[in-house]
Amino acid sequence: MEPLTTDALIQWLNTLPYPRPFVWQRYVYWRRAIYALVTLLMLLGFVGVPFFNGLTQSRGLEPKDRLFATWTTIILGAFIVYAFARVSFNATKMFDDCKWLARFGAVGEATLLWVLGNDKAVSITYSFWDIHGRERQREVYIAAEGDYQLPRLAAGDTIPVLFDPHKSDQRNQLWLEVTRYVRLSPRVQAQHPAAERPAMR
Repeated sequence: MEPLTTDALIQWLNTLPYPRPFVWQRYVYWRRAIYALVTLLMLLGFVGVPFFNGLTQSRGLEPKDRLFATWTTIILGAFIVYAFARVSFNATKMFDDCKWLARFGAVGEATLLWVLGNDKAVSITYSFWDIHGRERQREVYIAAEGDYQLPRLAAGDTIPVLFDPHKSDQRNQLWLEVTRYVRLSPRVQAQHPAAERPAMR
């Protein structure tokens, strides 16, 4: 796939009605539900089961030893659950940020300062100017999902970036990141075929 046509994509994004009619990709809903389900199962398995076993299977131990064994297991299990819940929370926040930026974010032009990778995974350092004239810089790692291949990118290329006008340093993402998780509303595509996303080339 050839490098992105930045001007065409920016123009297309700016011609969409505001808020832009983007919704999550179908699999995002499933991922969010799976994260929640797995977190609950881990909570039950790593905390609930050890607590129940500590009450029923350690009766032969001294009360002090029983209490220590039970709570040690529960605390270790809670750390495991917390680690996974944290990963789930970060992934969910990324989905939410992608959707918000696609719908409400300001559109800018990012210059790629450093690009390392291939069509399956790439590490990018980029900079852009927000609406207040402040330069922002960010590093991001993007991995392709499924059969999708990332466009060929090189240092010096420019591609669209979406950012929060009020928190441009905290919330900004390349269009390349956002487009993996959002799509145009099917209703808008049916009513306005011209709104279909232009090909990236």
